[in-house]
Amino acid sequence: MTSTTAYVCVHGIGVHESGHLAAQTHDSARRGVEAAGGTLTDLPVDAAAPAELSHRARVELPGREPFIAEFHDGWWASGTRAPHFWAVLMWLLEVAPFALISGVGGWCGDRWREAGDGARPQTVAGPLRTAGRRVGALVTSAAMLAAVPPAALVLLVLLPLAGLIPAWRRRLRPLMVEVIGDAWLYRSAALDETVLPRLRRIVEEASARADRVVLVGHSQGAELSRRVALQTTAAGCVWLGSGEHQLNTVRIVAASGWPTLLVWPAVLAWPALVHLVISRGGDVVALVVALLYVLITASVVRWVRRRPDDVGQVPQSRIWHVKSLLDPVSWGTVFPARLEAAREQDESASPGAGALELPVVCVRYVPKHPHRPWWAEHVTYLDRAATGAVLIEAGLPRPVPVLPPTPARVRTWVVLAAACAGIVLLWTTARLTAWPLLMLG
Repeated sequence: MTSTTAYVCVHGIGVHESGHLAAQTHDSARRGVEAAGGTLTDLPVDAAAPAELSHRARVELPGREPFIAEFHDGWWASGTRAPHFWAVLMWLLEVAPFALISGVGGWCGDRWREAGDGARPQTVAGPLRTAGRRVGALVTSAAMLAAVPPAALVLLVLLPLAGLIPAWRRRLRPLMVEVIGDAWLYRSAALDETVLPRLRRIVEEASARADRVVLVGHSQGAELSRRVALQTTAAGCVWLGSGEHQLNTVRIVAASGWPTLLVWPAVLAWPALVHLVISRGGDVVALVVALLYVLITASVVRWVRRRPDDVGQVPQSRIWHVKSLLDPVSWGTVFPARLEAAREQDESASPGAGALELPVVCVRYVPKHPHRPWWAEHVTYLDRAATGAVLIEAGLPRPVPVLPPTPARVRTWVVLAAACAGIVLLWTTARLTAWPLLMLG
């Protein structure tokens, strides 16, 4: 008898029509199946099915066991109330440095972990290649980190200005209220009592008529599906451009209170620190003072932070992270401890040995969209066959890769360009800070 996989599709921030993500997931799965040489045949939806079930199909792949795919709509936007424009704008100013620093940390963590992928430790070239990639990760991360304070200061000036000018405010309102507003609602726990119970009900109804449930979440929907999976029996999770890393950063800031009072002074002092170091020709004392100030601030922030109970918890199911190097939202959060456990299991397992009860995390990168600009990477995951292949991989009775994975590699010219950009940015920061300091002094 053919088994059934239920895909529960949870959308991210912004305005979404009911059923839109489920239809996109169905179409993406079709692309993945066809790219792998298989067929996806649509089937009728029976009258007794839940209202959220929008598509059914039979999936057949060469050499794989066929299965029935059911696509359920996890639309949750109807249960939310739009926040006030100024509430979102002021909150965005509060968390801007944390969101930017969190993005840099996510990038560095991903590149550091991936540096050893594909390297052969038994050869001389393997460790050297790993070391080179990790140096590249540090260089690019340092360049991004140098850009964080100037970017935060620009937002500090432009966002209130945009809110005060009527024409700018009208243009900015949809972005603030309908898109960033959803992240504001999540940070405020406003979704805990409305959205999460609804999604749990959809998963339970889907599970009642399927052999396994796979939660498919995009952006903030991936983070919502993580929390739902902690309380349900989902067999798998496919997270497309998951915003968990950044969303939980702002949740920690909201729960802690104190970090904002510590980080913003450091951001405001950053130009003066850069000027101090450069104007003294890289003097060791000036450099040590600047580094100590940054390290002490970071240490105190880490000490006073408060984490919500669910932050860092991992569902007991197989997880597929679908990412793009060009999508900042997807940077970070790949559960490296879980990945190491999975690797140790693969290396130590002997033929015929029983599988260990360990969840497994898979990271799948997708190539850049061939017809869309790089800044649209976050919203075009489901337009690519590589994403559909991951969806099918997760839905198979015995999950195995359907298409060859895309390696995540940062080219050498990008590292060199980042180093040059970082140096230019620091020099410019020092020069622009010189005249205000002269006026004050």
